[in-house]
Amino acid sequence: MSSSFEEIIVKRDIEINEEIKNHVIRNDSYMGWISTFVGDGRLVFSKRGEEDIKAYRGREVEDWLLETWLECKFKIDKSTQ
Repeated sequence: MSSSFEEIIVKRDIEINEEIKNHVIRNDSYMGWISTFVGDGRLVFSKRGEEDIKAYRGREVEDWLLETWLECKFKIDKSTQ
């Protein structure tokens, strides 16, 4: 059972890393939102006619990019419901 759990975690990590690469680094649109700033522990997504979606952790947080992506993604998903 633990090996299938580990496989699920690895698959999830690969999927999230792909999302970060596509929507944060490459600047591909995520549900119409584009990353307009990434750095210094901050991530900002913008969409015409909408208020920016922002997340901040600080550079001292080891996984700030992962954490800010997940927060922005959650806020974007919630805004489209």
